[in-house]
Amino acid sequence: MSSELCPCGTGKPYSECCGPYLGGEKIAPTAEALMRSRYSAFVKAEIGYIKSTLAPESRGDFDEDAVKQWSQKSEWLGLEILRTEAGKEGDTKGVVEFNARYKMKGKVVGHHEVSQFRKEKLDGRWYFVDGESHEHHDGDGHHHHHSTEPVVRAEPKIGRNDPCHCGSGKKFKKCHGA
Repeated sequence: MSSELCPCGTGKPYSECCGPYLGGEKIAPTAEALMRSRYSAFVKAEIGYIKSTLAPESRGDFDEDAVKQWSQKSEWLGLEILRTEAGKEGDTKGVVEFNARYKMKGKVVGHHEVSQFRKEKLDGRWYFVDGESHEHHDGDGHHHHHSTEPVVRAEPKIGRNDPCHCGSGKKFKKCHGA
């Protein structure tokens, strides 16, 4: 058994954490476990897993090549789960708020997202449905969005059909919005 630590940050060996999910031996039992395994899949460029854990209605917008290039060109620095709502055994909907840090082109970026998950009754699997996200660079500061104060954006919100912020020329939903 490998002693390689899982990239998702649990401190467990990969072979006892996300490895069995990515290998198809087990299914993620909670929304948070699915979120962690999707992060590990980005780290390991297992793009097939990312696609297979998307809700079926979201797969048509998925650009495997763009996601694979982004995944491989990024140096993954860590995942921090900020909040989990529901998404446990017996629930059919879940929310996971997280910050995933990566380095690209010499800049450290924090990808902050509130993700929606759904558990399908037919196959018992959790799927990523959608997420609201933004990115920030180290040194910019970051404020969590738990307050009831109105959000005032310094930059325009990136919509799913807007050009991706990475400069790929693709729509956000087909690039970093996956």
